This record gives sequence, structure tokens and C-alpha cells, in this order.
Amino acid sequence: MGQQQILLIVIGVILIAVAVGVGAQLFRDQALDGNQDDIRSDLIWFAERAFKYRMMTIVMGGGSGSYANMTESDLGIPDMLDNEHGTYELVSVEADEVIIQGTGKMGSTPWILQCTVDSGGHKTIVTTQEARY
Repeated sequence: MGQQQILLIVIGVILIAVAVGVGAQLFRDQALDGNQDDIRSDLIWFAERAFKYRMMTIVMGGGSGSYANMTESDLGIPDMLDNEHGTYELVSVEADEVIIQGTGKMGSTPWILQCTVDSGGHKTIVTTQEARY
């Protein structure tokens, strides 16, 4: 083999290694973004459960127009509070507002998102910590 052929083989191997490295990074980034979407979806589900609690009467196990006495068990299925996407908890419970926090399970630093539900059932989701590998 001539020197040109060896040089072409070395350059080809280097390009393949770079392509594999970039592909792996893109796959990890996509997995983290997917985890954030899953946490958002779960938070919306919990927010709907919280608002349902607020709208139900005390006789039916609700808050009769208030979030004040709501607990994590009122958000629904206990297994949902710790699922494959993350763990969820009530951060703040007031009469007219509740804050639910979701912490992801991916990355060395996981996503942390908070969902605020007001008295009208409007939801605001903010990212308080971005995930990293």
C-alpha cells in the first residue's frame, strides 16, 4: 500500500469515530429532552387532579373551592408520584394555589420542573434546573 492509501484509511477511521461520537451525543440530548416532555405531561396530569380536588365538595373527598387541605394522596394514584419519568411532590399548598414539583431521573443533574395551579385551574410550568449528563 502506498502512503496515500494509508492516509485515506486513517482519515476515514477518524471521520467515522467523530460521526459515532456526535451521534451518541445527539441521542443523549434527545433522551434528556424526552424526559423533560414526560415530566411536563405528568405535571399537567397532577395539576388536573389538583383542580378536580378543588372543585369537588368535602363530602366527595374534595376541597370545596380550596386547595388548603390537599395532600399528595389526593393527586391520584400513589405509584404515579414515583414513576419511570421522575418523582413528584407538593411544594406549596395554599387555599388558591398549589405548586407541584417534578424531578427527573435522567442525567447526572436531572430536570426539575414546577407546575403552579391557580384558583381557576390555569397551569404554569417553569424549569428550575436543566438536566445535564
